[in-house]
Amino acid sequence: MEIESSQSSKQDILSFFKTFPIVPSHNPSYSRPMPSQYKNLSSKFLIPDQKNFSTQYCHFYYVRLMTMKPYMTSNLLSMNYNPISILKLPKDELCCVIGVLYKEMKLKPSILQRIGGALDNNTFSQITTFDSADDMLYIEDENGKVKIDLSESNEKMKDLCSGLVVGLSGFYDGKIFKVKEMIFPGMNILKQQPNLSSISDYFKGINNDDKFVALISGLNIDGSQKKMDYHINWLKQLLYGNMNNDQLVKIISRICRVVIAGNSIKKEGFMADNFSFVGAAKAQELYNKANTEIKVSITILDEFLQELTKNLPVDILSGDNEPNTHFYPYQPMSKLFFERTYQNKHFNAVTNPYYFDLDGRKILGTSGINIHDLRKSGFQEKSDLDLLETTLKWGHLVPTAPETIRYIFISK
Repeated sequence: MEIESSQSSKQDILSFFKTFPIVPSHNPSYSRPMPSQYKNLSSKFLIPDQKNFSTQYCHFYYVRLMTMKPYMTSNLLSMNYNPISILKLPKDELCCVIGVLYKEMKLKPSILQRIGGALDNNTFSQITTFDSADDMLYIEDENGKVKIDLSESNEKMKDLCSGLVVGLSGFYDGKIFKVKEMIFPGMNILKQQPNLSSISDYFKGINNDDKFVALISGLNIDGSQKKMDYHINWLKQLLYGNMNNDQLVKIISRICRVVIAGNSIKKEGFMADNFSFVGAAKAQELYNKANTEIKVSITILDEFLQELTKNLPVDILSGDNEPNTHFYPYQPMSKLFFERTYQNKHFNAVTNPYYFDLDGRKILGTSGINIHDLRKSGFQEKSDLDLLETTLKWGHLVPTAPETIRYIFISK
């Protein structure tokens, strides 16, 4: 679709889209695939009814280490390394250990720093990363802890974070472990360039058996407008194939499931700024305004999902903006938010992270909170896609939990 007038206002664009029926296209290229075999595998991320408050964070890291240590040991033995306990490190001899990394970041907020005045509210609100030149790195196993030096290795402090289970090869001088090589438990990614002369070649290769999953994030529906925004109407037209590009319609028509990965509604400025202190009366006024707009945003989202689920299965994850318990893993949003949509069997409010099986293909993903949190530990030179790939190399989806991500320890 094309809009002739470049001077059209937002309302003109919205009116333009409303002239088209929000129904699947009658384009011959548009034909939905057969229903897929779907299974939700995210039960491991649900908080159990019987909660256990006795488990503390020290047990969290111990379980992580004990779970990954057998695999790491097998890998290191195949590389002719014989891992030993930190308490048995020989002096000035090449040796190998397995443990959990701990990155001591001076800028990381602490209640003790706040009370002592070392880090005030204004300073904290301006910090985008806790990474600094004064950071120190340690490795800890079930028996002890030792400081490590990366100066003789290929790894950099800014490209590591707390919570990683690694194997280290190097020398111990009696105080510091000097790393020669760092071994991660994850997979090695072989980067391959697609053998395509153009995007048209990709479209030509699509057949009637191919299926796709549409991933959507950041709808940011604004409740202050009190009506559906134009970009939501555009999205519906796109998913329903109402366009004049037959190649694009062909691939859109093969979408068998839509996953909305968080931040479906807009976060209010007052809610986003946790360190803006105002008077009690003004704060109450702002919260009342925010609550009203959140309700409107949820209602608009409910209307959009009700219409979309008539033709496509939809899964929705809760993100930072949604009204939910902000402890990771995020729980499914309440049915009370989607009074219309929950009546449709094609709709699922799911956990974040989300793990599911579709026609034998297992898919695990998040709304990106884990990737954004890694930025607090450094990684300023890496793209989000590179960081996502790095988590595969590490063999861990959320290594910074519970260090900088508020986490619920789920014990079943």
